[in-house]
Amino acid sequence: MWIDIRSYKDSNGDGIGDISGLISKLEYLKDLGIGAVMFPGHMLTDFAYGGTMVTGFYDVEPKLGTLEDFDRLITEAHRRSIAVISGWSPYSTHPDHPYFQASRDPNHSDHKTYADYYFWGKDLNARLPPRMGHWEWNEQRKQYYHVIWQTVDGRWCPETNPLSKKLQEETERTIRFWLERGLDGFWVDCADSGDFFEYEDHIAFSRKMNGVIHSYPNKISVAEDGKSVKITIEDDGYDQFWCNQPRPIPVYETVFREPGLGVFVLGPKGMECQGIHEALKSFYNVPKGNQCCNRYGLTKTIDLKSPIEVAKVKQFFALALTLPIVPMFMMGTECGFAMTRRRVGSVSYPSPMMWDHSPNHGFTAGESYSSIESEGHPSNMTVEDQLADTDSVLNCFKELVRIRRENPGLQANEAISISYAKIPTQDDQKYYAFLRQSSKPAEKILVAINLQGSIQEVECNFEKTQYKITKKYRMLDLFSGIEEKTLSSNKYMVELPAYGFKILKMRLR
Repeated sequence: MWIDIRSYKDSNGDGIGDISGLISKLEYLKDLGIGAVMFPGHMLTDFAYGGTMVTGFYDVEPKLGTLEDFDRLITEAHRRSIAVISGWSPYSTHPDHPYFQASRDPNHSDHKTYADYYFWGKDLNARLPPRMGHWEWNEQRKQYYHVIWQTVDGRWCPETNPLSKKLQEETERTIRFWLERGLDGFWVDCADSGDFFEYEDHIAFSRKMNGVIHSYPNKISVAEDGKSVKITIEDDGYDQFWCNQPRPIPVYETVFREPGLGVFVLGPKGMECQGIHEALKSFYNVPKGNQCCNRYGLTKTIDLKSPIEVAKVKQFFALALTLPIVPMFMMGTECGFAMTRRRVGSVSYPSPMMWDHSPNHGFTAGESYSSIESEGHPSNMTVEDQLADTDSVLNCFKELVRIRRENPGLQANEAISISYAKIPTQDDQKYYAFLRQSSKPAEKILVAINLQGSIQEVECNFEKTQYKITKKYRMLDLFSGIEEKTLSSNKYMVELPAYGFKILKMRLR
């Protein structure tokens, strides 16, 4: 679950969510079946770009809490079998970072130590990084430094020099400091960045950074951004490729945009992908399995009074939780809440969670730092209300998470060639059927999706695949628990409600 701590739960009444507030909701996350929480960052920051532009590596941002609060979060999360992963950018810092202050000032006592910690240059034509951003002049040092991001007050954040020995030492020290406190890993902001002029240098830096992370048992690294999944995993050494910017997988678009499947061309020029199946196949296929990580959130306010909108949200969950991707949901998505953001410059202000019917929907006892977007949601759709309603969006989410966790065939542990196959239907723009499977233990699951607003009979045609039916299978609907008709031929008909789905476990008779 992707959580912006500022908007999750405020424990002290100052209007800003904090680590103690997150701790108070860990039992809720455990009940949902969440295996890990990820947040934009927790180090000292002014919250530009979610908190990845830091002013110090070895402490917690005071607005979020203390080191003691952080330690307690780790302890309480692990007690509930929930991993904790934090964001971090090794390729830039806030301009107020002490290391930049030393680097830019020749008279600073630590100038020599940090002189090459950032990327400086006198002749811009001689060494211009082949990427976005620009150069800023620094009067103290009488040189240019390379920048790309802005702070809350509009200053530019300097990019670090990844070839600097001091930076490499500091990177390792930062990783070890937090992992030894119990953090389970990092998602690395703009993992394909860094002012490298030879790609081999980028690979060497990434592999060294990931080598430090993996020197601790059961710690993981997630790359946000990257040239491709194959390069990110095999060359750079990350555990997961977060499909955030360069290659999104159009799950949300498939459900919420007309006219249906396979019509979305997404991604920058040269990296386009059309439809879910094509997007997945455009990634990679290696024995260790598909390590794509996709972030899911609702980009518009859903009318939870509308049966059609509710059906679409549930279908969206079903699709996201059965595809061969590691799913990461934005906080509140499990309730059908859109994580709307009010953006001011480089800072976004996500709408806080709506927990109950107390003031500010239970987010804070004070005045919320960000507006709570309850418009469009009926009054009985808070977390508290939905937990009590067995047919709610939230309880549908919980059930689908349970189904994924309990069925190896739905998990992303094997190569796509083994774990995923599209099954043709009578109209692949209106319906989507696919086979999920695992080899150890052997398990097959048929997933069928109806993208139409009326009841439909969907034909799943195995004849056109390598998975021709030669035996009889009992078909158990994992969501409803109802035994469906036997699968005994290559054409299998599945009746689906409007914007409905079925997840059918295939068991030999």
